Amino acid sequence: MIIKVSHQIGWFHEKRNNYDETLKYYGKCLEIYKHLKNKNKIALILNDFGFIKWKQCDYSKSIYYFNEALVIFKEINNQKLIGICLSNIGLIYSDQSNYIKALEYFHKSLKIVEDIKDKYSTSNVLNNIGLVYNNQGEHDKAIEHYKKCLKIKVELSDTMNILTSLNNIGISYSNKKDYSKSFEYYNKILSMDNIEKYKFPHSICLLNIGDIYNKKLEYSKALEYYKKSLSIQNVIRDKKKICILYYSMASCYFQLHQVKKALDYNHRALKLAKELDILLELSNIYEIFSKIYFAKKNYKKSYENHKQFILLKDSIFNEENIKKITGLEYQYKYEKEKQAIALEQAKKDAISKEEIKRQKIMRNSFIIGFVLMLLLAALILWSLKQKKKANHLLTKQKKQIEVFNLELNQTNEKLNTTLKVVNQQKKELNVTLEVVNLQKEKIEDAHKNIKDSINYASRIQNAILPNLDIFEKATNDYFVFFKPRDVVSGDFYWAKQIGDYFIYITADCTGHGVPGAFVSMLGVSLLNEIVNKKEINQTNEVLDILREEMKKSLKQKGKNKNETKDGMDLTMCIINRKTNELQFSGANNSMYLYRNNELIEFKGNRQPIGIYIKEKPFTNYEIQLQENDVIYTFSDGYIDQFGGKKGKKFMKKRFKKLLLEINHKDMSEQKQILDKIFGKWKGNLNQIDDVLVIGVKI
Repeated sequence: MIIKVSHQIGWFHEKRNNYDETLKYYGKCLEIYKHLKNKNKIALILNDFGFIKWKQCDYSKSIYYFNEALVIFKEINNQKLIGICLSNIGLIYSDQSNYIKALEYFHKSLKIVEDIKDKYSTSNVLNNIGLVYNNQGEHDKAIEHYKKCLKIKVELSDTMNILTSLNNIGISYSNKKDYSKSFEYYNKILSMDNIEKYKFPHSICLLNIGDIYNKKLEYSKALEYYKKSLSIQNVIRDKKKICILYYSMASCYFQLHQVKKALDYNHRALKLAKELDILLELSNIYEIFSKIYFAKKNYKKSYENHKQFILLKDSIFNEENIKKITGLEYQYKYEKEKQAIALEQAKKDAISKEEIKRQKIMRNSFIIGFVLMLLLAALILWSLKQKKKANHLLTKQKKQIEVFNLELNQTNEKLNTTLKVVNQQKKELNVTLEVVNLQKEKIEDAHKNIKDSINYASRIQNAILPNLDIFEKATNDYFVFFKPRDVVSGDFYWAKQIGDYFIYITADCTGHGVPGAFVSMLGVSLLNEIVNKKEINQTNEVLDILREEMKKSLKQKGKNKNETKDGMDLTMCIINRKTNELQFSGANNSMYLYRNNELIEFKGNRQPIGIYIKEKPFTNYEIQLQENDVIYTFSDGYIDQFGGKKGKKFMKKRFKKLLLEINHKDMSEQKQILDKIFGKWKGNLNQIDDVLVIGVKI
């Protein structure tokens, strides 16, 4: 009676996640069973201890208790509980990302529970094997095992584990990027009656849906589902799932440029992951830290975290581990086939030995008689043919031998001549090979030097671009969508705050790659000189002076047909933050102003910043801005990109329509949509030019 009450109280606390109290009452049961020397009950309580320690993520103690229970179950030959205990140990190794050990225990368990026809345990082990394959990236194998598990769970009407299987199948389809199939399984969960009762699978489903929106770059939507899942997990207190939610939310906040929140949630995740010693989650957390610190230009911390991410990822997903896991699978299949053959043989042995012996004698007698008849007939035919051919063959062979000897002598002479030629060619080839290897080394050195130079130029170009903080301080909201075609870019943006005036430029230099990058750096240098030192705040005057300085720098006089025509197209905007007045001038580029559901185009002058046949002063537009106006400036890279079903240009009309469709969204979300649409339009085609689009909201 005391044992039953203590166990019931312990079970009561376990259901409410009060694990310390659970262990206290289970411990009382263990002492009594030890006193009674009831081995079966002792092993069951030790198994319960292991399960509670697993829930607390104390993996070393969990394995200890499961192993203690396993020893006793083997002593009393309880096959069912041996299978369950082996599966439990496999789960611990799986949580620690030790997939080789996990599969070893799962396959041992599966063989036992299948032999004793324990459907419930068989379905659980199939699910666990599916989890390992999913974590290893073998999603088709994972789905195969999950569906086998689901079929059994439906037969058993096991609602909780049916929900778990639906979740797992959805995850694997999501990992295969088959999101429609994934949503099909998640909707089965959410549409189930009283789903709120099943807190754990419900929270996992919400987490998984958040992951899909995260992969689809819909970060606000992803955060909505992560928060719903976290509110349930805070009740359940599953530390591992809370850890996963923290770093998933950190990833979304980082993409939404909320760096402070991203760091906060990622630090929470790191604390839990270190406490639980879960390698896969640790690797994901370090990867996110690396990206955050890189964005903050803290390259040292970014490098340190990236190094941790690579080390952990390699230890989990290295090729040797995958080979060992595949070997375990084949070993399991071999054991199953071996067992099937043994059963078939046993059936055959059950047939009467006398019957087999009689059939064998009859069969062998028939075969021997038939073979002897065939041999005799063949021997007679062969002898007759041989006698007829013998004389004719001898005469023919004599002639053939004479011809063969003559040809052999001729061939020998030719071979000697050929050998001399081959030896000479071999010497010449060796000399040629040495020359080729030398040229190869020179080409490789030259390629490395060029690549290093381009990368260095990229770092210089990035260093001279303005910090985006200047946009954040000077505007209500903004985005800068900058997508170079090569390592370095011919497009650039420039911004400056002088008193009440916020000045920014969107520029497209001649060419792209290295040539364009040099012109862009010259442009930035000249702009700094004109705006900072000459203190000119009229857009048309700045462009007039910039054109003259660019021509001087590039030595463009218009007298020589062969002189360089380099230059740049650009838009320049100056916003008086005090009066909300906008000045605009453009060189071969336009500006769009969104106001009251309408996109107004202001065209710049049709002349570049550089040498031009019909030069004239640049025009200055003055516009009184209103609240919620949005200014769009851009280079021609987005509009000129080839793509779509027919491989045509995106064109200005489609670009305007896109801006009208997305203007009501946050600027950060507008940037994400522009990037997504550009990638979808481009498809498998190459990017033809650098792309730059800037949006500023008043």
